[in-house]
Amino acid sequence: MLVGSVIGNVWATRKNEDLNGCKLMIVEPYAYDGHKAQYPIVAVDQIGAGIGETVLVVSGSSARVTMGGGNKPITATAPPVSIIPPPPPPPPPAGCCTVKFCCDGCITECRTVICDTPITAPPQPAKRGYTFAGWYNGNQPSSFPWDFAKPVTGDMTLFAVWMPC
Repeated sequence: MLVGSVIGNVWATRKNEDLNGCKLMIVEPYAYDGHKAQYPIVAVDQIGAGIGETVLVVSGSSARVTMGGGNKPITATAPPVSIIPPPPPPPPPAGCCTVKFCCDGCITECRTVICDTPITAPPQPAKRGYTFAGWYNGNQPSSFPWDFAKPVTGDMTLFAVWMPC
């Protein structure tokens, strides 16, 4: 078992059928003193961890148990691993709201802001073959683009929306 930071995603054009629907993340393990150590590893994400989040990683039979048992192949070159959720973050201070930015299923940024004030847009993401259409207040077709001049009135998640080139 080890603790590490999620530093990226793995996009697989082909993988074992037992892993269909599983998201693969790149985790950089920490040394005992909290500094980054070792080489990054690939882990199956069971909780929707985002880039920059600290996670607990298990391997071997513990990983297979979190994957529903059996002998699912997690990786071909390293022991199977699976991400276990970290403890929940503390609630924001009174009068503050939490704004999360989600890009392709990963939380890329999380901000604590003063409620009833506007926020600035994060850097525009890029995706090969797509044009960034903006940050939307939901991931449903009925959602609308977020107006960054508008004040934030409560916790929310803004989603990156893409249009094919």
